[in-house]
Amino acid sequence: MNKTSRLNLRAKILLSTIAIISAAVIAVGGYLLYNNYNELTQKSIQGLAETANAKGEGIRDFLLTARNDVLYLSRSPALQNYLTADEETRETQRQNLEKEYYEFARAQLNYDQIRFLDLNGQEIVRVNTSRGGVSTIVPKADLQNKSDRAYFTDSVGLFNGSIYISALDLNVERGKIEEPHKPVIRYATPVYLNGEVYGVVVVNILADYFLDPLGEGTDTFLVDKDGYYMYHEDESKRWGRDLGTEITVRQDYPSFGDALFSGYTSSFNDGQTLFAYTPIILSGDRRAESSPRWYLASSQPVQEAFAAANRALGVGLLIMLASLVIGAGAVNLLVRPVVTSVEKLTETARQVAAGNLSAVAEVRARDEVGVLAETFNAMTAQLRESIRTLDERVAERTRNLELAAEVGRAVSQVRDLDVMLKDACELILMAFNLYYVQVYLTNPGGATLKLEAGTGSVGTELLGRGHSLRLDTGSINGRAAVEKRSVVIADTASSPTFRQNPLLPETRGEMAVPLIVADKVVGVLDMQSDKSGILTEEVLPAFEALAGQLAIAIQNANSLAEVQTARAEVEAQSRRLTRSNWTEYLDAIHRPEKTGFVFEQNKVVSLAEAKETGMSEYAVAAPIAITGEDIGDLVVELDSEPAAQSQELVRTVARQVAQQIESLRLLESAERYRAEAEEASRRITREGWRDYLYAGKEKDKGYFYDLKEVRPVDSAEDRLPAETAITLPLRVRDESIGKISVQGVTPDDKDSIDLAGAIAERLGAHIESLRLNLQTEQALATTRQFGEREQALRQITSAVRGSTDPAVILRAAVRELGSVFGRRVMVQMAGVGETPEKPNNGNESSPTSESSSGGAL
Repeated sequence: MNKTSRLNLRAKILLSTIAIISAAVIAVGGYLLYNNYNELTQKSIQGLAETANAKGEGIRDFLLTARNDVLYLSRSPALQNYLTADEETRETQRQNLEKEYYEFARAQLNYDQIRFLDLNGQEIVRVNTSRGGVSTIVPKADLQNKSDRAYFTDSVGLFNGSIYISALDLNVERGKIEEPHKPVIRYATPVYLNGEVYGVVVVNILADYFLDPLGEGTDTFLVDKDGYYMYHEDESKRWGRDLGTEITVRQDYPSFGDALFSGYTSSFNDGQTLFAYTPIILSGDRRAESSPRWYLASSQPVQEAFAAANRALGVGLLIMLASLVIGAGAVNLLVRPVVTSVEKLTETARQVAAGNLSAVAEVRARDEVGVLAETFNAMTAQLRESIRTLDERVAERTRNLELAAEVGRAVSQVRDLDVMLKDACELILMAFNLYYVQVYLTNPGGATLKLEAGTGSVGTELLGRGHSLRLDTGSINGRAAVEKRSVVIADTASSPTFRQNPLLPETRGEMAVPLIVADKVVGVLDMQSDKSGILTEEVLPAFEALAGQLAIAIQNANSLAEVQTARAEVEAQSRRLTRSNWTEYLDAIHRPEKTGFVFEQNKVVSLAEAKETGMSEYAVAAPIAITGEDIGDLVVELDSEPAAQSQELVRTVARQVAQQIESLRLLESAERYRAEAEEASRRITREGWRDYLYAGKEKDKGYFYDLKEVRPVDSAEDRLPAETAITLPLRVRDESIGKISVQGVTPDDKDSIDLAGAIAERLGAHIESLRLNLQTEQALATTRQFGEREQALRQITSAVRGSTDPAVILRAAVRELGSVFGRRVMVQMAGVGETPEKPNNGNESSPTSESSSGGAL
């Protein structure tokens, strides 16, 4: 054992820290190296970006020259002379224009075609230039009409000095792409003279003149806004749209696509290739200046682009690596013993983690690492013992949970409660190899547990007895239900609370699990085993999960039964109401008790008028039913065996007829009830006014105004002649209670009649309100009188009950009655053998005090 191994852990950590500080110094050098590397890479990126920008400027400058050329051609003197020439000199001026365009084409070989088109799209002058640089004037007979071309239709309406720029694509001749490929772009501008448009100048630019320079230097490609290559070093990738290859930049560089089409000038590195890209916006483009037409990118392999930076980085890394080796050697000399011990301990831990629990860590030092190794060995020994027992418990618990889940799924498929509980007990018995299983349910009052299912002959016998338990802690099942927790007796021999059932003499373990739904106990699941140690706390979770599923199944079965019962009652009530309503509707007063119609001999007749004939053997009948109650039948006689479609048609018509006649019945019944309610309202109003008018002495109440005063109607002289007056009724709820007459108003005086009608309407409403107020006050007065009478009665009763002496009672009664009525009152008792006189209600003469045997009190 060397000196280093005798150092404690603290000393070892101290030495390691010194080594880490040394490494930190090296990290500073790495930081500087990183900065240097970034500067070199940025220079490479900047150089590539300048190349891409220069090529983009080359394209823009080239097409800017083309723009200026087409503007020059549209304003050339020869074109002006042609447009202003008369008929005699027009042809000569046209030929001069041809010569001018011919000379221009020979001087500028980058134009494939130069043309002037009139307002009808007809070519007036056309000069072609071949790939070899030979320019030719197209004969007048070969000139064509181009009125349907976009470069004409889109440019003829532009403002003076505006340029139409077509898409860059391959030239097409006679419906086919020209071979070899000739990419062209067309510039067009309208020709104005004295503010009017006379035609269009169109030039076809050979795009090779600005595309070919892109291949110089770094790899460069040009794409349109959809990502199709218009120039690429690999010619097979060019013109994917025109040639149908559908090759795009997004396919070649998926991660680069979004950056390229962002519209910004920048760079992008996907790890393999470095890109510098820029959008191409053409000067004079009639689209928005901010909308790029093309996108140009120069690329270079990352290794090539960053070669200088990588070389500098390599040198720096070599220096740093040498420093790290030296530092690592120093640290290794200091911490080797610790590292060795930790490595061995780590290897031992790795073996233990892999499942080799017999691996033992070697203890070579007495420092903290040695103590850790000893502790690790002790922990491994405990872990071996725990895993051995844990595997057994986990396997058993997993099996129980799987069995519980299987039983729960089987139970949930049964709807009837009795069948479900019986099947559940049998499944639990077989799945867990138990001795006996039973289920108790709480009664509605919550006072007892009634046995609902049990296994074997014991369960049958107990069910035959109507076996039940009190809901208290006197039994295992009762205690589980009351305390809402499971009761487990793993060994009945050691349990002081267990009571042996004579019918189950072999029970050695028992478990009672409450069936709880929403904190309410609906029953108890009781399981018994003929071996001790089978039903324990360890297997309890599986049975509690099973009990939860069983409780929910019980609740669902009860809910289903209640729903079915309620639905049956509702349907029965609905049928009764339907039959009652139709019986009331067909009451032989408003409607016949029976009604029906028959279609025969191409006409519809009532059932009473139809001939009495028997039904055909091929008749199809369907009930006319409303809410399940049959109120009639629809019968159709056929000549042959009815098909399924015919039967379905008859049933469908019957359902529709039922719905329609039920709607009509409801509508007619509603109208009848409304009419009866209105008639009742009018009758009540009429009777109320009759009682009100006849409550006084006079039979008639009325007033007369003779332009001097208002006075009651006393005689017939006060009544207005009918031929000189107009009379309007006073109505309350459509019931006439009086009238108002106005003299001197003719039937033609509509305004006066309307005014009188409005007054009559308001007067009727007002006097009705007054009558109702009067009746209300009379009712209140009657109520007060009744209250006073009740109060007096209570006073008399209280006074009478205050004594046990009959004389005192009679004196109190006569005194209280006298106080209430304010008159003389007499009370007397009948003598022996006398018959009490009948009460005198005022219709007969009152007996005198002298004839009374009892005398006055």
